[in-house]
This record gives sequence, C-alpha cells and structure tokens, in this order.
Amino acid sequence: MDCTKQTFIQGTASKAWLRLLIFSVGLFGITQLRAATGSDNADNYSSGWNNGDNQGTGFGPWIFESNHNGTDAFAGVYLANPTNPGNRNSGIFSPVSSGKAFALYANPNGTYMVAKRFFGGATATPLAVGESFTFKWLQYWGGGNKGINLYRGGWNDANDQILNLRQNGDPFVAQRRGSANSPTAISNAFNDVTMVQLRLAAPDTLVLTVKTTDPVDEPYTDTFRAPAPDRISFYFSNGLNGNNDEALFNDLTIISDEVPVATRQVKFSVNMAVLEGQSPKKFNSANGDKVFVRGYPSGGWGDNAKIQLMEDGDGIYSATVSVPGDLGLKSGGYKFYIQKGDGSSTTLENGGFEDGLDREFDLTASNTDLPVVYFSNIRSFVTFAVDMNVQKSKDTFNSTSGQAVELKGSFNNWGAGVPMIDPDGDGIYTVTLPVQGNSGSVLEYKFTVTGSGSAGLAWEGGLNRSLVLGSFTDATPLVTYGNDGTTFAVWSGEAALNQENLGKYAIGGTSGPNAQGEAPTVGKGFIVPNHHTYIEAIVRTDDSKLSFLAEASTDLSAGFSSTGRWTVEGTSLGISQLNVPTGCERKRFIYWHGMAQEKMFLRLRATLAP
Repeated sequence: MDCTKQTFIQGTASKAWLRLLIFSVGLFGITQLRAATGSDNADNYSSGWNNGDNQGTGFGPWIFESNHNGTDAFAGVYLANPTNPGNRNSGIFSPVSSGKAFALYANPNGTYMVAKRFFGGATATPLAVGESFTFKWLQYWGGGNKGINLYRGGWNDANDQILNLRQNGDPFVAQRRGSANSPTAISNAFNDVTMVQLRLAAPDTLVLTVKTTDPVDEPYTDTFRAPAPDRISFYFSNGLNGNNDEALFNDLTIISDEVPVATRQVKFSVNMAVLEGQSPKKFNSANGDKVFVRGYPSGGWGDNAKIQLMEDGDGIYSATVSVPGDLGLKSGGYKFYIQKGDGSSTTLENGGFEDGLDREFDLTASNTDLPVVYFSNIRSFVTFAVDMNVQKSKDTFNSTSGQAVELKGSFNNWGAGVPMIDPDGDGIYTVTLPVQGNSGSVLEYKFTVTGSGSAGLAWEGGLNRSLVLGSFTDATPLVTYGNDGTTFAVWSGEAALNQENLGKYAIGGTSGPNAQGEAPTVGKGFIVPNHHTYIEAIVRTDDSKLSFLAEASTDLSAGFSSTGRWTVEGTSLGISQLNVPTGCERKRFIYWHGMAQEKMFLRLRATLAP
C-alpha cells in the first residue's frame, strides 16, 4: 500500500470556509460571475480528509463507506498533491500545481471505497431550477472501477439513481436514469481533466454537459427527464496495489444562473362536477373533500408540496402556480389529487391520485391558463344493462349455480371483467362505471358469463357493441345477452322483457312500448247447431318464436282452460285487415260450445320462446 495515502478513519471538521462568487472557466461557453450556493475543494482540508468532515459551504458532511480491513483489503481516501500524483494532469489540483485533489483507493480486486455527501447541508436539498452542479474529474490508467453517481431521495442504485458517469477504459460514459444504454461522453479521457456540469433546466429536466481540457474534444450534451438530484457519491473498486489507477476529483460547486430562469404563472383547473354528481359521491366537498395539484410544477410529489385548488363555481376548481423553467421545455409531470375530508366515507382510489398517465404542458414565455380538464379524464358515468332472461329460459345461465355476468370493453383495454349485479332478481344485470373520453367518442364493449358451466369465460357472439358518449351520465339501452331469441329488442329499443312490454309487442299492433295499440274485441254468435264466443285482436306474425293461446272460462274462480273446440280465422277467411301494420294480422280466436252460456270470459296468452 502507498504509505502517502490515508486509510479510512473517522475525523472532524477543522476549517470554516466561505466563497460567495466563482468565476467559471468558459468550458461550457459561460464566462460570467455567478452566485455560488455550494462550493468545496480539496484545498480546504489542511489536516486530512476524514469521514464526517464538512468544509466549504452548501454541502453535507462526507460519508465514507468501504470494506477496508487492513489485512487483505485496503480502501480509504487521501489528498493527492503535486508530489504524489504519478504523472496525472496537474490541472485537477487547486490551485494548479500547488494544492490538493480528492482521491480514493481500493485494492486488490473485490475491495471498494465510496465517498458521498448531500447537497445543501445535513438535510438533502435538491437542485433548484436554474442551478447547476459542477466538478472536475481525472482518470489516469484504465484499471479498476471508478465513477460518479447522482441520486434523489436515497442511495439505492435501482430506485434512486438519476445519473451514472464512469470510466470504461479510456472513454468516459454517461448512463441516465431508466436507460440500459451508456453513451460515450468522452472517447479518450485518459489524463485529461474532465469538467462535468448538470443543470436543472425545468422542474424535471436535466441538461448534462461534459468537456475535457483537450481543445480537440467536442462537448457532450444530453437533455433528459429526471428529478433534480440531491446527493452525490464518488466510488472506486478493484484497484491494483501500488498502481495509479485511482481517479481524482475536485472543485465541487452548486451555482445559479446569472440571469434568473424564465418563470410564468400557470392556472390549473379541474372539473369535479362529474365525481360529485354520482351516488355514492366520488368527491364530496360538503364532507370536506379537497382537490390538489401535485408533481413537479407544484414543487414535487411530496405531501408537503401539494397545492390546494379552490372552487370557482359549477364544480370547477383552480389554482395559479409559479412554474420556472427554460422556454420550449415541458413542465414535468403532474396530477390532480383528492384528499378525503373527515366526514367522507367513500374509499380513495389510486391513493387519491388521478388514474392514467401524468399530465404536462409546454413552458412558454407568457402566463398560461391551462384548459379545464376532468379528474382522471372522466366526464361520463355510464350504466350498462343486459337482460339474461332468455338465457335463463334456455337453462344456459343460472345464477344460483354460481354463474355471473361481467362487462369488458375499451374502457379498460379489455382487461379484467367488471362484475354486474341483479339486486331485485328480475334477470336484468347492471353496472355503472366512470368512463374516460370526451363527448362523441365511441366506447366498445361486450358481456361475458363466468362460473360453473360457462367454460370459464363465455363471450356473447357477434360484433362488439358500441356506445357514443354523451354528457355526464349515459345509460346504454337494455340489451338481450347475445341478442338471442327475438326481434323484441329491435321493436322495444331493448327495453325490459316484462309482461307489460311482451303484451304490447304481441297484441295490438303497436310500433313500440310507448305507443297505443288496438284493443282486442269480443263477440258471440250461433251457427246451427253450436253457439260460439270469440276474441278478435291484432297479433304479431313476423316473429317465429312468438305463439298465442286462447283460453275460456265460465267461472273465474275455477280459472281458464284452452280445452274444447277452437278455430282461428284471419285474412284467408275474410277477417278485415284495415289499419293493420306490417308484420301483424287481425285474427279471430273462436270457442265453440253447444249451449248458450250466461257468462263467458275469454283471454289471449302470448309466449315468446327462447
């Protein structure tokens, strides 16, 4: 082990230091004085660099982590200077050729050393819009693993890492959050001081610039979406004993733009009337429910950054927020959020947040009133209804055996079926759902049967059903499952198949359930040697599944019977068809009885087969 290096030990801060202004070197095309909110370099550490030290301003104490054991694993930190850097570039030292630079060592293979700290102080503080974090980096030999990680909210590489910059042989590569790619920022960073700048240009937009002191190298720039970092770590592992593989770094700064970043007033508005108009209410202001905007434009996703919207009238809530960021960029993601009041009993969905993707908008030069939107983009609640009575009569559906009805459709990308209910047991199953989409958009759907005897999932046949969305509340026409068994659905506009509607459909020649048909008439006569009584009515003849049965009674307490001699007369036997609509026929159902009866009651029964 190089005896000039200092092993990983605990230490205390020993020097107070303050820098108000810094002069940038022009490496990024900037040559103006800018206010520094954070600044530290190795020259501030006169008595060594120890765990817990915190010199300079605007950063938290150094935190060291390693697996040093002093026997077969050697890891620690040291302050490099012009007398011990090997042949490494003197431009990393502060001041050049006479000061120091931060350095890590870790050897042999399997040994690691990490030095990390917060932005802002003992409590991590993310970069503000218009602030940049900069530092110098130098790599000499390509051995070992060395690099830099920037994080937000924690130190976990999988969940918190925003950016990884690392040596990969001679090149210096950059891997942003969520990407599997590691593009080359500098193709040959060997023994060149590399300047790194990461600037927050909008609430969740970062601009990375990397440049070496070699005038031949072109600056590398990448603009990407990620939250602002609030901490950094420098790491080195798997070095060779006595080698100069260790990377050096120096001059950590956090600086603000000389000209303040553009800021505009943005009005956020959301319509909550749809949710408040439902039963039970999804949003109930009377019970103390409140709506907020949360996300990057409001200051972050944390609970303490949410901004409450106030009601403007007609169920519309709004708030105006000052949003910083460079022109032409996006705002950063945001959503509206419901906070239930103490008097509210309804359950929050999605933890209170809107469903769907994050919202965003363009950052313009002027103040902006964003369009009024609907919470979760729900501007309709739709009631779906299906009649299962035909399937019941065919014994293909039986709720008592565990079968059930579900709805699937484009409202949830044909995902899990939505259970439907029949609370009054009339065979009509319904469900009311919030549906996203503007008025006039088309929704497709179908019904399914699940449970025992339905082969797990029985789709109704035919094409998808469709519905054109209208206003806040829509109801689909009642349909028969699979459109099975009758033309009744067309005639009725898919109204319920109950006794009243079946009677109007079968008898009287009506054009629909709300129309008035012709009432049946009764009469009697005598043709030697028999008396007869008849009932005459317009009956439907264009539905092969419809049948009629005439019945008679002389004593209502004894009930009706269809026994005896009956004949039916219609068009072929001269029964008048005046004013009889298409698809129907006026028929006379005649009951022949040998003797005249003091009282005779007749009725006509209609049956619609499945």
